[in-house]
Amino acid sequence: MRGSADSYFLFITGMVRALENRLLGRGNFEAMLRFETGDDVVNILKGTSYSSLPVLNMEPFSAEILIKKVRGELFDFIDRYSLDTGAGYIFRLDYDYHNMKILLRRKIFSDGAGDILSDSGTISIESMTEIFEHEDYASLPVFMREAVSAAIEGYFGMKKIFIINPLFDRFLFADLLSSGASEKSALIRNYIRVRIDAANIMALLRINGRSAADEYADYLFVEGGVIDAGIFRAGVKEPVKRLSEIAAKHDLHGISAALSEKRNVIYAVERECRAMMMRELEAADFMITGIEPLFAYGCRADNELKNIGMILSSKFPEFDSSIAETMLLRGGE
Repeated sequence: MRGSADSYFLFITGMVRALENRLLGRGNFEAMLRFETGDDVVNILKGTSYSSLPVLNMEPFSAEILIKKVRGELFDFIDRYSLDTGAGYIFRLDYDYHNMKILLRRKIFSDGAGDILSDSGTISIESMTEIFEHEDYASLPVFMREAVSAAIEGYFGMKKIFIINPLFDRFLFADLLSSGASEKSALIRNYIRVRIDAANIMALLRINGRSAADEYADYLFVEGGVIDAGIFRAGVKEPVKRLSEIAAKHDLHGISAALSEKRNVIYAVERECRAMMMRELEAADFMITGIEPLFAYGCRADNELKNIGMILSSKFPEFDSSIAETMLLRGGE
């Protein structure tokens, strides 16, 4: 049975290697940043692996539709070829929690406006909306049900809307770490742990200058990363200093450099966090069987879509284009 699985994933790995060669290189992204308009970016995409997409010729062009379509195809691809490893669950779970955050805020504030729900989760928008409309939270999977309960209790206990997101994130990461894919693959588990570190780094940086942040420190940082969450909690009074210490201790040279940048420091640190996560996937490049090469490709392709979306957004007049440049023009240690 093991030999059959190895043969299957050997075939999948070959397909993945071919697809990775079609990912946009750094040169394409730098060219996109140099151009003035979204139309120029679309023209570059028409000369790449995206050329077969009819959505590129839509009038008017919609970046949101492009990203949604390609991401949907990517996740379907991972679902189709990952067998029973649970890898598809890893990619879709974020969108379940995204939808729950939105629906709970709408429930609390009786407001239908706000962020857009995503159809990329494991639970359909229709089903999730009905669950929140009827408060049928018991029908949710265990971690999601506990997340809703904790967020409701946390919000009404402190009357702080910002507490909703970190409470959901705590259960999202616990859900990811408990997933079948995480239990079966050390690489996937390590990637999730580094992703937790990245989330904690960004949470600590965003605290900078906020009063009474220490009152909420227990809610803002997630357990389970490579770096002890307690180290982040203890640094809320001097977050930049603590981040510098963490970066030095854990050899996060890119984070150290990003903290010293003259502008857009938050985006520079986010760039390095994403680079840190991508580096955790490099071991998959030397694997010829198993789910890891497929998982690594999925992460890289999804990251590419985030970059494309950011660049297209940067071409709108109201967007600060320097943010996109900060996010994309280094990204390495």
